[in-house]
Amino acid sequence: MCKLKSSSEGAGMQKTGSQVLDSICISEAEKEAVLTLIREEVHTHVCLGFTRLHRSLTRFYSHTVSFQIITKEVETNDWKKKYEQCKQEVDEMRLENTLLKLHFVASHYRKIVAEYENTIAQMIGAYQSKLRNDGADRKPEEGADEERVSGTSSAAEGTTLIPRLCTRKRIIQHNFLCVITG
Repeated sequence: MCKLKSSSEGAGMQKTGSQVLDSICISEAEKEAVLTLIREEVHTHVCLGFTRLHRSLTRFYSHTVSFQIITKEVETNDWKKKYEQCKQEVDEMRLENTLLKLHFVASHYRKIVAEYENTIAQMIGAYQSKLRNDGADRKPEEGADEERVSGTSSAAEGTTLIPRLCTRKRIIQHNFLCVITG
């Protein structure tokens, strides 16, 4: 059996640097094998520790990046909401501006139509008074001949009056549309 070596007996043996290993009765090859096993075990534990640390850091960074992505998405959604609100306000202002223009154009158009109707009424009134005055000045015999002629001329005048009025009406409508779209 192997006894604990004393310091005098172990003088010829190679020292391992460990008092525990140097005090155990095993051969040098066995001591080296034990040291190799210990080194491998330490290396394995260190590698496992680094692997675990790496996994933990990866998870941490993954969570950090996820948090940053979520933060940016929230910020993006806030800006989208602000944009939509501003766009809605601009659209409302444009609509209000358009309505004001339409109101102005409609009131202006009503004035034009009123003036147009007034002018037409004056023209018709003047034409009717002319017919009355011409009819009162005529003699009965001449009246029949002139009535036929004036009937023909008034018919011709009436046929030219209506197209002129229609033309004026189209011009007014065209100007009204130009103001609305312009």
